Amino acid sequence: MITVLSTAKLKMNGIRRYFFYGIALFGFFLVFPAYARAESFFVNKSFDTQNREAVEGALELAGENAYFFVEKGYRDALPAVERSRLDQKITELSREFDSRIYVRMREVFGEERNPGIDNDSKITIFLHLTKGGVGGYVRDSDEYSRKEDAASNEREMVYLNIEEIINGDFGPSFLAHEFQHLITFNQKTVLRGVREDQWLNEARSEYAPTLLGYNEKYDQSYLKKRVDEFLAHPSDALLDFRGRSIDHASVSLFMHYLIDRYGITILKEMMRAPATGMESINVALQALSRNETFRDVFGDWMVTVYVNGGVNSESERFRYRDPNLSFGNLHVLPSGTFRVYDNYLSGANFAIDNWSGQWYRFVPGSLGEETALHIRFRSAESKDLSVPYIVSDFFGGIEVKNFNMGSGSILTVPKFGNGVSSVVLAPSLTIPGTNFAAVGNFSLEGFLSDTSSTRFADGALVRAEGDSKVYIVKNGTSVGSLFKRWIQTPELFGFYHHFSWNDVIEVKQQFLSGFKESFLIRKAGDYRVYEVDKLGRKKWLNMTPAAFEKTGHSWDQIYEVNDAEFAWYRGF
Repeated sequence: MITVLSTAKLKMNGIRRYFFYGIALFGFFLVFPAYARAESFFVNKSFDTQNREAVEGALELAGENAYFFVEKGYRDALPAVERSRLDQKITELSREFDSRIYVRMREVFGEERNPGIDNDSKITIFLHLTKGGVGGYVRDSDEYSRKEDAASNEREMVYLNIEEIINGDFGPSFLAHEFQHLITFNQKTVLRGVREDQWLNEARSEYAPTLLGYNEKYDQSYLKKRVDEFLAHPSDALLDFRGRSIDHASVSLFMHYLIDRYGITILKEMMRAPATGMESINVALQALSRNETFRDVFGDWMVTVYVNGGVNSESERFRYRDPNLSFGNLHVLPSGTFRVYDNYLSGANFAIDNWSGQWYRFVPGSLGEETALHIRFRSAESKDLSVPYIVSDFFGGIEVKNFNMGSGSILTVPKFGNGVSSVVLAPSLTIPGTNFAAVGNFSLEGFLSDTSSTRFADGALVRAEGDSKVYIVKNGTSVGSLFKRWIQTPELFGFYHHFSWNDVIEVKQQFLSGFKESFLIRKAGDYRVYEVDKLGRKKWLNMTPAAFEKTGHSWDQIYEVNDAEFAWYRGF
């Protein structure tokens, strides 16, 4: 059927058509006022692809809570199809910001400066060409007047990598990340007069995409990128933030653990705190009526990234609750593994960065024997080292314990190889203060002994492979406290009729180096202690017991000798 319209109807339709076209066109310019406003913005030249100090931008879209400007020269050079795609991406990003990012972020973190220095409730988002690896940034200088900072844009402003917005999927994550920085500036600097530590400021921004649900599809997520970076560099120092990807990864994984353990409330409490950095976390923990400190939480996190669940007790303390951060996706490998054999020392010297951790695994060289593992831990920074250790059995059980270095330098774990399948030491260095780049040193030595008797009986004769020197050994009063005394000549050997060359035990040089050499003797029945030297001379240590101990001597080092040996040494 063909419908014929009257002339009057045609005229009316034309008027209506013109009227609605006019409204549509007017609405278009409200949303896309193409180049209605063009401005030159100061930018961070170290992030700009051409190291420019200022870039011209054109207003692309005015949303409910943000203006979107685009680098003018970049947009002008795009083909029509690409310009259309850019328009679509910015429209989607604006809608996401208004409906989700702006509302949820302000609810949890607090409000940005509003109205800000420009007396406008909307923030400015400028998309320009930035260097690879830079998703976005903010400039605190923009929050000040031109009188205070000549390079200020005098507005609450976020800068985004335009190519990431067009070609990538992380646009909302980058925008949420940078918007948190604007909120922090207001909450900390403006309202409380403090400047947030960079590492914690970045840590909160790293959590923003998870807060908004952008990491739920894990395989291609912003979070997976951070997990992969963290697993490649798990010992990156948390507080020594230098702006690298690995720095972002470590602060991200720490913040995810903190919120998984204490809930989103801790995030709100640390934002309200007048303190910054680790102290703001201590204040937040107190507000939640928790007894832990930041240092405690850090140590637990170092254990968590290794075990991540499966602990026999306190499993909530040592696991991530986020299913995307389960053991299958997130657990670090040992920094080193030592297989411990009988009659052999295993270990090495290590350096450790402040506010970082390492993981050293000890496994038995043979199974089924009733032995104990002893690990000697030496460090000048012992008071600042936290040393939790993880004991795993052959049935999949895991226990986390703490080695108190204040009570000695040797950790003993029974049933090693006959019940216990591995022991992992997870030392972390936490030197207080602001020197986050400090470095500490420590050494580990692992050795075995029978659990029902000492490794060598007092008076056993040993020598190192390839060495003719014979030593007589003795055990100290604490496990692993071992001493050796050199029998300087065959003549001395002959003064003891129970000695036999066939009884000399040959051991690895590394093992014998674990014994402390002693040159202290006393004659049977005489209380006086003498020190002998390698030239066969003896000297009476004529001092009080207190002075003896003050000089670093140990009573365990003293060997009792017979009259013949005592007389052999000459005085000096």
